[in-house]
Amino acid sequence: MTRIDPLDLAVTKVIRKLMSAREMTNEDLSAQTGIHLRTIIRIRKGERAATVGELRAIAKALGTTVSAIAIEAEAIVEDD
Repeated sequence: MTRIDPLDLAVTKVIRKLMSAREMTNEDLSAQTGIHLRTIIRIRKGERAATVGELRAIAKALGTTVSAIAIEAEAIVEDD
């Protein structure tokens, strides 16, 4: 199995937190982003990192920016 970078794993934590705050399901996020459901699930589980394009679509659907997600993820990595 490919090792996922700690920053990428932190991004998944931020995505899960934002989805939870909005009571958004994997299906909702898939529908709003156009990203295949299985891909959303793999990203959320930390099985694979989101591409920049995917992250941009996810951020938009979650009402935030890639920059905001990255800043929060970086803070998580620094705290660990």
